[in-house]
Amino acid sequence: MSEIDGRIAEALTEEQERLSHEFPIDVYDPAITSWESIKGDILNAERAQFGENAAMEDELRGFFHDPEGVTVIRKDASTGKVVGFSTAGPADKAYDGKFHPQRISSQLASELSDSREALLPIQDRDGKTAYVHDTVLDPNFVGRKLVVGLVATLEKELAEKGYTYLDRDAAYDNGYAANVSKTYTNNGRLIYQSQPHGSVWGRQVYFVIRLPQVDK
Repeated sequence: MSEIDGRIAEALTEEQERLSHEFPIDVYDPAITSWESIKGDILNAERAQFGENAAMEDELRGFFHDPEGVTVIRKDASTGKVVGFSTAGPADKAYDGKFHPQRISSQLASELSDSREALLPIQDRDGKTAYVHDTVLDPNFVGRKLVVGLVATLEKELAEKGYTYLDRDAAYDNGYAANVSKTYTNNGRLIYQSQPHGSVWGRQVYFVIRLPQVDK
């Protein structure tokens, strides 16, 4: 790492530290925080981001209360309002035969021979796989780098829960997929990314990511 790169990394770390005080991150625990107390903020943010394709309350509540999953929320410390969240759970539950098979073509998989293990069906991989159901940020708080800390916390908690891989789809047209690709390419944890594919949320890119190792 060059001196300039080091200074940039240090500045980013300091910025995230500041944001952690202004917009603290919590791992959601229904025994501590009731769904009723946050559902208004959650549903409003979800609808603001996805409009008519927003997840329904029952679906989101199921994600938040899944004992095999992890949900992290980010609040505005000055108001207590939830401004963002990210939630993930077991990929086999998320796919239910509908997602994974259409994400990876045999041709693309053959071009990534060093990644064959991670491109196997999730039940045949060498570790547990989580799928990111949803990552949402209140549009009024976009541009403040609040998603970075959310996702980093989600990944850490998933790794501590015993997951090895993280599968996810990211929006292509707004540049989010490009940011995801850059982040995981730079940290060496990107295993696979697809070409853009269609969905009710617009074009998306499918990623297979190796989660960070954690001390047991």
